[in-house]
Amino acid sequence: MNTDNNSTPLSRSERRERKKKSKFNAGHLIIVVIILALLAGVGAYSYYAYYTSTTQYRVTQAFELIDKADDKIARIDAVVDSEITDETADQVEAVRETIEPTRDILREAADYIKRAQENASAEDMERLVLIQESIALRGQMLGLFPQLLDVTEQSARALTGVLVGWEKLIEAQEASVAATEAFDKQDKAGMLESVKQNNEALSALARARVEFNDAERALEGLSFKVYIDYIDLREQMAETAIKAANAWTADDETALKIDLEKYAELLALAQAMEPLTPPADIVAATYQELVGAQSAEYFEIREQVLSLDKKVR
Repeated sequence: MNTDNNSTPLSRSERRERKKKSKFNAGHLIIVVIILALLAGVGAYSYYAYYTSTTQYRVTQAFELIDKADDKIARIDAVVDSEITDETADQVEAVRETIEPTRDILREAADYIKRAQENASAEDMERLVLIQESIALRGQMLGLFPQLLDVTEQSARALTGVLVGWEKLIEAQEASVAATEAFDKQDKAGMLESVKQNNEALSALARARVEFNDAERALEGLSFKVYIDYIDLREQMAETAIKAANAWTADDETALKIDLEKYAELLALAQAMEPLTPPADIVAATYQELVGAQSAEYFEIREQVLSLDKKVR
């Protein structure tokens, strides 16, 4: 067999060695490819794990802030949702200053959710949007609080006054009854006692008038005109009863007759106005007229927030 002069025939051992090297090089290449693939997989997993953990961290931080905001909202809610009493005004003052700090907390929570959305999956994005919506609704609740708290505080201050006015009306009524009983004794001592009791009634009625007038100024739209008219009649009754007692003491039968007839007319007018609507009911009705719509909106939003929280928590 002829051979090319430039080619060098390989011995059997050399060919075997080269074959080994060829196998080694091929195997080495395969291993390198596998390692690179594994590294790429690890890198992809690390990338996924990083963004998953980052997203979860941001959501966790947002929830912590939302819980913190909810604690403050609950304090305000307790004032808005409770019955108005003479202590309500002080309670309003205590929670009013928490509104703006709570807004800041919600803004921070919303920022965490916004950043969590940057690399969120489609499934996570749906949940994040609901969380974002719940934060926005809480912001709407805060937006309604100022007016609700203002009217609540005004109503509380008005209520405090009218309750005092109501007590004074009762005192005046009791004094008037005592004056009538003393007058009916038809003696000088009885007349003196009647005058004394009617003067006490006038004093109580004057205080009641002040309280009802102040209440009207405390709450826009509040009207106690019926009460003021009633006080007018009761004052005229007391003044007429004093005149009648003085006429009896002076033995002026003509004046006494006139005074007693006038007293009877005034008494009939006063009784026609009774019973008066409890003043607390008038305050409550005025409150509803002023913020009934806002109050209903607030409680509707609150229910929406509770519903969303059940879905995302």
